[in-house]
Amino acid sequence: MTFRNELNETVVFSSNGEEYILDRSNMTHVYAEGFGTKRYALRKQKEKHQIRLFVDYSSIEIFCDNGETVFTSRVFIEGMNLVCCQGVSGNVYPLNQIVKGKKPDFIV
Repeated sequence: MTFRNELNETVVFSSNGEEYILDRSNMTHVYAEGFGTKRYALRKQKEKHQIRLFVDYSSIEIFCDNGETVFTSRVFIEGMNLVCCQGVSGNVYPLNQIVKGKKPDFIV
């Protein structure tokens, strides 16, 4: 799942089957590089699983494995207005004002 803007600056959450990966190396403003720009966690459940993501203009929270695995990070993508998904299905519940007063074109 990729969150991005029209300049293709991104934050990417993915899984390779064994672990989850949060990659924040391509943000508009990368910070705290000393702690790494990619975060990893081993998957605790290998079968079909539910992931809940909460995103606003400066933070992302991701709950995996029924809440046993949690990612939280600040995100700095100017004008973030796109969410791209591959190999997943689910529901999106947008808030009225997500990106500086604009309602985004959510799924590409």
